[in-house]
Amino acid sequence: MNKLLTIIFMLQMSLISMNSFACICSADMELQEARDYEYEKSEIVIVGEITYLSSDKKAFEIKVIEKLKGDFQVGQVLQGKNNYYCEPIIDSLGTWLIYGGTENGKLTINECGLSRSFDKPEENLFFRPPPPPPPSHPDSIIDKRAREKEFMERIEEYKTIAFKELEVELTQLRDRKM
Repeated sequence: MNKLLTIIFMLQMSLISMNSFACICSADMELQEARDYEYEKSEIVIVGEITYLSSDKKAFEIKVIEKLKGDFQVGQVLQGKNNYYCEPIIDSLGTWLIYGGTENGKLTINECGLSRSFDKPEENLFFRPPPPPPPSHPDSIIDKRAREKEFMERIEEYKTIAFKELEVELTQLRDRKM
């Protein structure tokens, strides 16, 4: 009986540990340093069009629009897989800047990297605004509305910055390619 309980316990623990893997991403380096690091560690750097995304968002297809690093051809369609435990995750159709590699013939996105959508580049961890400050008067509706308004203005600023930085990054990548 003890042996059976031990086996059941070990099986449960192994299942729990398999499902609890995660990574913690932080923007702990300057953006330019992150760009250089990301380029150097990437086997593949492309601009591509996500043409298919599975309903569970684990698999995607991307058509290469522009090759910035790697052995792929413009127009080639690549099969990709999302790392569900770590950002960035391909979560929408559209044009994306992708930094990654291959694993078992599938495109994989670099964990905690700079891959991002052209539609929403601000969703990458390097461009997210910090959370709003705590209220000075917790029960004040006026204070809450003022903080929300200020936070929304900051989000718009971060979006603008993210779009500009995407343009800068693409220019730098194109210059490296030459």
